[in-house]
Amino acid sequence: MTTAVKCALIIGNDRYSRSPLESCINSAKDMSEALHLIGFHAKLKTDLAYMDMKIVTERFRKFIQSGAIVLFYFSGRGKEYDSNNYLMPIDYNGRNGSKIQKRYFNTSELIIDMYEQRPSLIIVVLDGAQSRQYPQSMPIPSVVVPASLKKEQEIIAPKYTPPPTIFAYTCANGASSIFTSEGKFN
Repeated sequence: MTTAVKCALIIGNDRYSRSPLESCINSAKDMSEALHLIGFHAKLKTDLAYMDMKIVTERFRKFIQSGAIVLFYFSGRGKEYDSNNYLMPIDYNGRNGSKIQKRYFNTSELIIDMYEQRPSLIIVVLDGAQSRQYPQSMPIPSVVVPASLKKEQEIIAPKYTPPPTIFAYTCANGASSIFTSEGKFN
């Protein structure tokens, strides 16, 4: 009996140019350590700008073997726009739709790219961070934003989910994940 290869890409982004976070890298490191303990070939990357994120996700896609168990974990800022989830690199600079689609990472497209390698399972964990150090009236995108404030809302499931795919979110729709300043974890 052959054991499936287990591979993971873990991204934690804290050093956003417009609104830094404090806990995403710590959460990503913990996830990486836990996945190593259960036999995953886990690649941890932190504070990725757009081009770095593009290169890392493409290399990870090429690493995926047919029949593998794949886990993608992202801790950082994200945004829902036009019924799609977008993950933000640390150098994001736009808030309108055209910039979101060109400078952020569409979760559905990442999953479809991974699925082309024919893994046996894809697990996606989105650990969306909401900064509490800024007033809600300030136009800083976050994974969870009250619907009354912006068209772009909390992360939702992608329009197309190729089977078999499991999604996990660290907080419920309309809520934010718990942040502890002592340990700087979500």
